[in-house]
Order: sequence, then C-alpha cells, then structure tokens
Amino acid sequence: MTCPVRMEPLPGTPPLLIPGDPYSVCVLLRGYAEPVGDRGAVRADGSVTLIVPTPGPGPRKPAAPVPGSPRGAEAQAALERAAAGPILVDTAGPWARGALLEALAGQGLAPGDVGLVVATHGHSDHVGNLGLFPAACLLVSRDLCLPGGTYLPHGLAEGRPLRLGPGLEVWATPGHGGAGDVSVAVAGTARGTVLVAGDVFEREGDGDGWRELSEDPAAQERSRRRVLAAADVVVPGHGGPFRVVRGAPGPQETHPLVGSGQELDGDRLPDVGRGGRPGDGRGAGWARGGPGGCHQPVRDGSTCKDVEIIIVFVTGLGLFATPASSWHLRSLSAPRTPHP
Repeated sequence: MTCPVRMEPLPGTPPLLIPGDPYSVCVLLRGYAEPVGDRGAVRADGSVTLIVPTPGPGPRKPAAPVPGSPRGAEAQAALERAAAGPILVDTAGPWARGALLEALAGQGLAPGDVGLVVATHGHSDHVGNLGLFPAACLLVSRDLCLPGGTYLPHGLAEGRPLRLGPGLEVWATPGHGGAGDVSVAVAGTARGTVLVAGDVFEREGDGDGWRELSEDPAAQERSRRRVLAAADVVVPGHGGPFRVVRGAPGPQETHPLVGSGQELDGDRLPDVGRGGRPGDGRGAGWARGGPGGCHQPVRDGSTCKDVEIIIVFVTGLGLFATPASSWHLRSLSAPRTPHP
C-alpha cells in the first residue's frame, strides 16, 4: 500500500515554541538559502533549535557510568547528564553570532547555561558558533566530546539511536554531508514527534533540489523517508518548520511512502494556546519565572488516522500528545525579523 504524506508549513516566526513534556522545543533562528546573482552563488545560514527539559516534581537523576560497563556506556551517561540542561541543535554560521546570543538571551539563557550542543553536520553554517560553548558537551555529527577535549566512543548508527532522555534521541541520518549526519528526535510535544533534521530537508517542499547538494543521495533518500515516517513536525536546515500530514494528498508537495503494515491510531493533538493548559486560550512559554510567551506559538491541532508507514519504529518513539509544558518561553523585547 502507498500512503502519501503532505508537507504544510507551521505558522509563526521565531522564536517558535512547541511545548511538551518531558521536553519542549523552540526554533530560535530560522535557516535560509537564497541565490545571489546568476552564477550559482547562494547566501545561506542554518536553523538553530533549543530543546529544554520540562521541570518534574523532583531533580533529574541522569545515569552515571558503571565500572566495568560495556564500551559506549560512559558516553551514554555523559550525554544523559548533559541533556539535563538546555540543548542546542546547530549554531548557525559565525556571521550570526550576535543573532544567536540575542536569541538565547531572549529565553533567559547565556552560552554557559547550555549543557549539550548537537551539530547535525559539519558545514560552516551549522557549526560556526561552537566556540561560544566551551563548557558544553559537544556531539558534532558523530564525534562526542566532553568539555576539555575528551572524546568518547559510542554506538550511534542507522537504526541504533543515542538516547538522551525519555523520548529524546539522536538519530543517524546520513546523506547531505556524508555518513556522519545526525538528527534529533523529540517525542511527547503538543504536536507529537518533532524531528530537528538539519539538512536532511533543506526546507518544506524542497523537491529534488536537495540531491545536487548531497554527498550521498541514496543514503539521504533513505533518511528522508525515515524522518517522514516518524515525524509530525520537521525542523529543516534552511527554512521554517513544517507539519507532516498523512492521508489524502493536497495542493502541497506529497511524498509516497510504501506501507509496512504498522498502523497509527487516530488521535487529535491538543489545541495549545499561548500558555497554560491545552485549549484554554492562554499562552505559554518557558522560563525562570519569565513573563509572556513565545512570539508565535503553535495553536492548531492535527489529525492522523489509519495510516500505514514505511518503517517500523525501532527507536521506541511514538505519536502521542501531552499537556502543554509548565516552562515559559520569554519573547524578545522586540520580535526579530525572520530570515527569508
């Protein structure tokens, strides 16, 4: 059976909050790519996304390495400890240093507050500000480095993710930059599963244009299908986030997915306003007691019903909805003009 999926842009401009439990997602900077002149030059920068754990009833207790544990266990424990604080996915190019610092400050954060930086791949428009985070654990493609320069082995591979926390994983999604590309999957948001996918997708509706930019188009095609099979929302490398709608095709770009026989039950995700509980019309954001909320929250719900998908989930991430987070996102004093 073939099941088409449709991409629809998610309304709003950065900072764009998708609240969740146990993690909320906020797109801080929207990536872009635009031609310059007529000789093939492109002006571009990558998206930057913040992932913040929702406070629970007690302190988080990340795993500690066990003496004599198998290879990779130390890396797993280090990642879970680092993920107990804010996580940044990609850092844009060095020319965006000021915009990144401003966006972090708008959420009440300084670079030293970030516990983990994940770079989806090694291109300059995604790793250009790694130097702002010397105290953070770094996962750059598949290189895991602790503060101070200690590199740890780990077992990340296609079909074998790295777990950062409940419903939070790093996936191997090779293709665009080669074999080492990664994406971050966040389950349990008010919009379902969010995939921060780097340049697996350039943008919503990128057609076949991504192929000429890919180091390994066959691997990237495989990664794209896996992302579309699992995600409800995708944050691409050079455009705004978009919804993945399964079912009858519409006017937007569609992608056929060959069914595997696994079905998704129909569930309507809660209508989350700019704060408080789903559907109560009040807005939410996270915060250390911060006022306000995200400049453009996600409000509308979505439905997914009776759909067969291409890949059986091997990661344990599912499609489910939870109430809005009790964290609060603070808006910038003046909303930043989004990149084109």
